[in-house]
Amino acid sequence: MFCKSMTTLVVPAILLASCNIHPLPENFSKPDTTYQIVAKVRCEARDAIREIATGLLREYGSPAEKQLSAELLAGTVTYADAFTRRYSPDISLYFDRYAKSFIAYDFQLNMTEMDSHGFSLGLLNPFSNGTRSLGLGSSVDLSRQNNRSFRVTDEFAKLATEVNDLYCAPKARGGNLIYPIVGRIGLKETLETFVWLNEKGNLKAPSGTDVITMADTLEFSTTLKGNIDPKIELNPVTSGVTISSLGMTNSASRIHKHRLLFALSMPTLTEEKEKEKLRQKPKPQKMTPTAPARPRQQPATSAVSATEERAIKELDRQQYLRLNRGLERFLEDY
Repeated sequence: MFCKSMTTLVVPAILLASCNIHPLPENFSKPDTTYQIVAKVRCEARDAIREIATGLLREYGSPAEKQLSAELLAGTVTYADAFTRRYSPDISLYFDRYAKSFIAYDFQLNMTEMDSHGFSLGLLNPFSNGTRSLGLGSSVDLSRQNNRSFRVTDEFAKLATEVNDLYCAPKARGGNLIYPIVGRIGLKETLETFVWLNEKGNLKAPSGTDVITMADTLEFSTTLKGNIDPKIELNPVTSGVTISSLGMTNSASRIHKHRLLFALSMPTLTEEKEKEKLRQKPKPQKMTPTAPARPRQQPATSAVSATEERAIKELDRQQYLRLNRGLERFLEDY
């Protein structure tokens, strides 16, 4: 019984022993590294886009397109193949409108680890008329913090067709109430809301622009604490200075705060019209070269489309609005 009780006390303290110089998500939730967290979020978005696409085929497609929806769900047809096919006008309208839409993610991962260790010693000197006592103690408090921030962007069509199942192998199966960032976070609802608000809900662009955007900000906080405080008290049976008590205090805590902001942006009507003109423009005939072609040089950086850039700017706008709201609350309190 005593051993069981001690195990109950000691094990949490051992698990919480903050010995990481560089706090990381996997210190709390193994084996979910930052890379795997991003993969789970992107794959959840991929699956949501695929479900929306198959739902559109099933609800609004021709009989052949309804059959294609069933084949996609069964895995007998790949999404990469499905996105290259010609569709009926209604389905083509949906696919062309959202294929070049972008989702941009802003990850803010904050990990803090704190631990405190103390030692106490009590000395007792009994004599004929009373006792003298002296308490000695020392402690050390340690704290380490890591703020990791970065951004990732995805185009809807490429996310649905190019992100494969091998990359998505560590898929989040459900929500994680203890450490939400490693579980499913509800991206399907956000993406469906974006599509149907735009189609049926009269979604409007911010003032002064024709750019249709939407953003969600998720904030997760998990705190884990534990402590163990063994103490021994002795009754002296001899004269002179003796140890009357001996104690130790050990406590540790981990605080992980994660903020995930994601913004959705789609091409403007002007861009869609220009794209339609390019699609209808006849392609030039290929000419047989008379001399060996020079090797094509890769650009130093990949080009950023206007839609992707707008999704990134929406992240900046949301961050600005959040800071303003925080400042307003501060001024109201003080």
